[in-house]
Amino acid sequence: DRGPVEGAFALPGITLLLKPSSAQQSDLQQLLADQQNPASAGYHRWLSPEQYAGRFGANDTDVAQIKAWAESQGLRVTYVARSRTFLSFSGTAQQAQAAFHTEIHRYNVNGQTHFANATDPAVPAALADIVAGVWGLNDFHPKAQLRLPSTPRLTSNSGAHYLVPDDFATI
Repeated sequence: DRGPVEGAFALPGITLLLKPSSAQQSDLQQLLADQQNPASAGYHRWLSPEQYAGRFGANDTDVAQIKAWAESQGLRVTYVARSRTFLSFSGTAQQAQAAFHTEIHRYNVNGQTHFANATDPAVPAALADIVAGVWGLNDFHPKAQLRLPSTPRLTSNSGAHYLVPDDFATI
């Protein structure tokens, strides 16, 4: 831990992930099952982002409430997903720290400098039922957990490498 970042440190990609209600989540699970069931009337009936938003996204009032809160914290709303399942913001570390009740610190990890929130972020109680998570308060990226062999498993006598459909599923 190298200590807090300066207050003016830019955080251009803060995202609030919104959570569906339990009824929306149940409806979504049913839709997904129906879309894959050839016997269902909903088989392969895909939704547009707007149709998805109408059934599974946050309502307009909740989106407006989140936008108003973010703007009151000095954050700038940069994107509202067509599906109304997340909103993105930009701002400074000082604004994000005040909005999410956390500190943004610099960290040295294996010789590389990163930034991250020092404690779990929090949102106001009025938003707690519709916010599932906060992204963008750090620059750490997950590393792949699966290690594939570096050499192909099927090579012809001529040295050509081949892939079959199951290979794509594995990849």
